[in-house]
Amino acid sequence: MNMQMPKSIKIFLGSSIVELSNEQQDISLLTNDISRMFKLGDIDVQFVLCENIETGNDGKWGHDDQAIIDEKLCECDVSLFLFRSKAGKLIRSE
Repeated sequence: MNMQMPKSIKIFLGSSIVELSNEQQDISLLTNDISRMFKLGDIDVQFVLCENIETGNDGKWGHDDQAIIDEKLCECDVSLFLFRSKAGKLIRSE
């Protein structure tokens, strides 16, 4: 019997928390819908949420924090960036 390794996709999700604070619930629903859709095809979807990345920052973003985020971003297969009217410094960099 030939056992296949489960397929996995990592999706980086960067969003403007300030602009989209009211839409956070919708973003959560979007990630759940995408996960369910891919599960039907036996694909595991993992979301890497930018705001959940542990950077050890003290409330002020610096070069080291961006390096950690960039590393997590490079580990992902797909990236989504959600913003309404302008991209912040971090989103532009990513």
